[in-house]
Amino acid sequence: VIVTRDGAPSPEFQLKLHGLEAGRSYRVRLEDEGAIYTMTGEQLMTTGLEILFHGDYVSEIVHVEPLD
Repeated sequence: VIVTRDGAPSPEFQLKLHGLEAGRSYRVRLEDEGAIYTMTGEQLMTTGLEILFHGDYVSEIVHVEPLD
């Protein structure tokens, strides 16, 4: 997933995904930030993941992989 900030007033964005298995765990990696999280499908689809942008015209690549 690629998330961009094109000069939006807020540096924060709540990314909510769709189509995941609610009871399954996923590894979520933010490529530019370098952070890695383990979250359930339910968390990713309801609460979501907060992306904090460091600049006005920047992006973040979010990798989501199911765990066994």
